[in-house]
Amino acid sequence: MPQRGIADPERVYERLRQKLGEDIALQFETTLRRLAEQWSLRHNQNRDSRWIPLIRNLLAVERLRGRCQLVVGNPPWVRIHNLEPILRERVYNDYAFCKTAGWKRGTELAGITTGFARQTDYSVAFIERGLELLRPSGVLALVVTSKIQQALYASALREHFVNRCQILRLVDFSLYERPLFFEATNYPLVFAVRKERPDAKQKTTVIIFNRIGEPRTYQLPQSELPLFADDPQSPWLMAPPEVIAAFRKMQEDNPLLGELVKPRMGVKTSANHLFLVCRVEPSDDPNEVVVGMESGELVRIERSLLRPLLRGENIHAWRFEIREWILWTHNDKTGEVLKDLPPRAKEYFERHADALRRRSDYRSKQPIWTIFRVSPEKLGDKVVWQKISNKMDAVYVPRTFEDQTVVCIDSVYFIPAKTRDVGLAIAAWLNSLPLRTYISAYCERLRGSYFAHHAWTVACLPVPRPILRLWEGKKRDLKLVRQMIEISEKMHENPDRSDCDKLECELACIVAELYGLSDDEFEALKRYWDFVQVQVPSQRQGNLGGESDDSEGEEEQAVFE
Repeated sequence: MPQRGIADPERVYERLRQKLGEDIALQFETTLRRLAEQWSLRHNQNRDSRWIPLIRNLLAVERLRGRCQLVVGNPPWVRIHNLEPILRERVYNDYAFCKTAGWKRGTELAGITTGFARQTDYSVAFIERGLELLRPSGVLALVVTSKIQQALYASALREHFVNRCQILRLVDFSLYERPLFFEATNYPLVFAVRKERPDAKQKTTVIIFNRIGEPRTYQLPQSELPLFADDPQSPWLMAPPEVIAAFRKMQEDNPLLGELVKPRMGVKTSANHLFLVCRVEPSDDPNEVVVGMESGELVRIERSLLRPLLRGENIHAWRFEIREWILWTHNDKTGEVLKDLPPRAKEYFERHADALRRRSDYRSKQPIWTIFRVSPEKLGDKVVWQKISNKMDAVYVPRTFEDQTVVCIDSVYFIPAKTRDVGLAIAAWLNSLPLRTYISAYCERLRGSYFAHHAWTVACLPVPRPILRLWEGKKRDLKLVRQMIEISEKMHENPDRSDCDKLECELACIVAELYGLSDDEFEALKRYWDFVQVQVPSQRQGNLGGESDDSEGEEEQAVFE
């Protein structure tokens, strides 16, 4: 709509009315007058664009609401924090799946805020819009991020699908190492749903691909998709029906871990380059050392501030490695920040005062050397695991390593351990095949058979009653748990022992017995686990890339406690 000179909103509106027709002009008069004002303003600022084709297309789509028999597409997959603030606000205000996002039960079990749970994906709004365009019995078929099956933010979407739609087909490529869309990290899901309420017999056809692209196809009652049968908002179990039957047995009459204790994340510096130490050299003063910081800076500092550091990447099943240290500025027992520091340490942190004050978690009355989210339970005995891994790998970590307090950074998750026996038993339980299989079926998937073991994911694990009794300090009916502890002790002493496979098989059988699984149910778990964890043939390894992306870590860390 080119014009010369200064544009007048009333004249622009008249042109719009002529172009679009009297019927549309009357129906959308308020909106069109606002558009005329905006376009006039942009014109007068030399910011013209081609608006008429755009508005015509928008109105054409609006006329399709409730009239389509089939809607197909590949909407954009964008995390909500990457959208412009105005668009982000509109998504949350105008779309019910986003406005009510956040799986409440999951956040309660993990003890986290709903802020992280609502970090939705833009594609969720497009799914809701697609359903609006359908007539009754119409079909919506889209390619979207597979995370809608598990992520906390997709709770309202899952509830709507399970209760109010017929889920016809789910094709899940999230474990496949070969990306469907090249030059982009993606975890695709192809789904088809009919806009019609399901009956009790409604079944869903599911196709899942493992890391080398082998498919497994099965039909599953739609009502069996949710992790918890009584909670349609809960994550979906991407596993065959015989495996889900075993999971239901594991859930029977067993409390969830999050009802006993809240999994936690390690401490956060928000400036690792200023706190983490890569190497330590002696000095001519036995009370001082020369340290190489992660930033590359060399610093002479008091030895009393060094503590062994545990990162997620240095955690494996049954063992951990200490490769770095942290400049520890808190009390080893209470976790309180020290009011003052030795002179060299104080001078070092004051030299970086501006950067330390710019940290998002920093508050003006805190000492500039404050480390965030420090608490006494984070400094005690614990069972730890890393968030991103190809399977649940846990290890018991005592309070001290070489007589110094072990500090876990925020790439580490943990459960406080009341006693050494509790720690050994929990580590064995988490490292067992039944638990690894169970958690892999509903935790967020990353390409190449990697999984994100969030706090809420682990909080949803059902705890066998005998382990609960050990946790509570009771001594009855602990024969199988004692056997677990013995195996755990041996594996912690030497994870590379010659009989480790035998011991892990024994452990799997013990845990299966704790859950009351039959031989057939246990075999179903093993077959599914072998499918998920299939090894990549050597001739294909050069063509397939693994995946360890942790793009969501910052959001969870920012609202964890």
